[in-house]
Order: sequence, then structure tokens, then C-alpha cells
Amino acid sequence: MLASGVAIEGFCMCEGITVKQFEQLANEVINDWELTKEHHNSENDLRRHLLNTVRLKIRGESRYFRLFFKKITKRCCMCELNLVTSLSY
Repeated sequence: MLASGVAIEGFCMCEGITVKQFEQLANEVINDWELTKEHHNSENDLRRHLLNTVRLKIRGESRYFRLFFKKITKRCCMCELNLVTSLSY
């Protein structure tokens, strides 16, 4: 669907994902489009929309994981602080 494997590999390298991860995300996007009957006027329009949507999914997921790990780290720090406080008495 996209121009070439080289273009996909370049996109993946810029976004920090593997080609397999890209394929999974692209399939998710295409499945969503099929359900919503998304229409594209041209193949270039479709490619551009696919890349932009995959990029947004990547950034959305990485933002979720950053927030998740930040909360986990904060919780762990509090546990260690409580443990240190209780051991120091």
C-alpha cells in the first residue's frame, strides 16, 4: 500500500518502532476505517492519512505508558520511603 519497504522502514526508524509493530498498527487503523466506512479521494490521501493516524497512535500509546510508569515509580518511591521510615525506628 505504501510506496516502498524503504519508506516504511524509514518511518519506523523515525518513530522508534519495528516494521511488524507498524503493520499491526496499520491493520488496526484500516479495520477502524472499514467499520466507519472512511473514504479517501486518492491513494496519496490514504497513505498520508494512514501514516498520520499511525503516528498519533504511537504517540498516544507512548504518552499513556509514560504516565503509567510515572505513577508506578511514584508509588514505588512512596513504598520505599515508608519502608525506610519504618526501619529507621
